[in-house]
Amino acid sequence: MDEDFHYALDWDLLLRLQDAGARIERLPRLLAAFRVHPEQKTSALSELGDAECRRLREQHAGRALSHAEAARRIRGYLRRHVLHHTAYRARERLEHDWLAVPAGPLGEPPEAGVAP
Repeated sequence: MDEDFHYALDWDLLLRLQDAGARIERLPRLLAAFRVHPEQKTSALSELGDAECRRLREQHAGRALSHAEAARRIRGYLRRHVLHHTAYRARERLEHDWLAVPAGPLGEPPEAGVAP
């Protein structure tokens, strides 16, 4: 790992894994999240973060890339992400609807042997 990175450590690791031939698989579940607040590194160290991201883009592409060019290069990934996410959410809702047990009158369980 490049210990000079203070902001883009995770991105550096992912690029190194990709260059080493690692396969990155999409998981159908959210595994982590973060909160946005003024003291977080993304907000507090934005200039440092921007510089580190520019450095990684240049190392990986072999030349300097503008932010707009980098954004264009990931557009396909972002479209696929939205499609995968939408399909996952739709499947999750359908499965949930199938698992739901309809209640009888006044919220009571349905009678045994009676189709809902």
